[in-house]
Amino acid sequence: MLKSKRSNLAIFVRAGLPICCFIVGGSWYLSKFVETKVEIQDKRSNKSVSTRKFNLEEERRKMLEKLDIDNYNLSRIPRPDDGNGKKVETRPK
Repeated sequence: MLKSKRSNLAIFVRAGLPICCFIVGGSWYLSKFVETKVEIQDKRSNKSVSTRKFNLEEERRKMLEKLDIDNYNLSRIPRPDDGNGKKVETRPK
């Protein structure tokens, strides 16, 4: 019985432990590699940042100026079933 436990332990040390170390180490290395890659991409993309302060009320006022809520027409949007009992195909098969 003692010999079989040593045998199992030896198999684990020779095969299982290196595989476990490889998996854990590879995962750690890949996470660092991807993190570095993302940081480099962030540094390269110098997106312009607006210096104007965002004000929700001002944006609402601008949208209401563009929108004419007094003059509008109600129109029916056609449905996939066009009314004569035939179903109209909305997306190709």
